[in-house]
This record gives sequence, C-alpha cells and structure tokens, in this order.
Amino acid sequence: MKMRIPLIVLSLGIALFLSHYVGLVWNDSAKNVSYMLFMVALIFAFEKTKISEKKVNVFAGIGVVIVGLLFEIVTEPKDWSYLLGVLT
Repeated sequence: MKMRIPLIVLSLGIALFLSHYVGLVWNDSAKNVSYMLFMVALIFAFEKTKISEKKVNVFAGIGVVIVGLLFEIVTEPKDWSYLLGVLT
C-alpha cells in the first residue's frame, strides 16, 4: 500500500487542526485561507520528499488514517457527535 491516500487524510486533519488555531487569533476568512494553505503545503511536502511513494504495511496506513481522524475529532467534536447520533 502506498502512503498517498493515508497522508492526504492526515494532511486534512492537521490542516484543520492548525487552521482552527489561526481562526482563534484572526478572523474566519484567515481561518479558511490558512486551511487551504496548510493542506496544500503538507501535500506538496509529502509529494516533494517522496514520502507518499513509500510502500508500507496496510496496518501502518490505517494507523496514519486514524491519527488524521483523531486530529479532526479533537478539533471539531460536535461534528463527530452529530455523526454518531445519526448512525445510532
């Protein structure tokens, strides 16, 4: 399994986490712009360093995806509680 998709999920989680704190310091428009910048910068860094081309065990890829989802859960717990409410 290549690391490309798990790293994209991780990038989404980290970008959301970092842009949330940018939004606390500045306004919401800065938060939206910083989300895109963080996401593009992380994906670009992963592609440029060829980390996304590495082949790893499936469980390592699943672990990276879980870490990305944990970043999202920590940043926006209301979204996850809503999702769990809909699923149950």
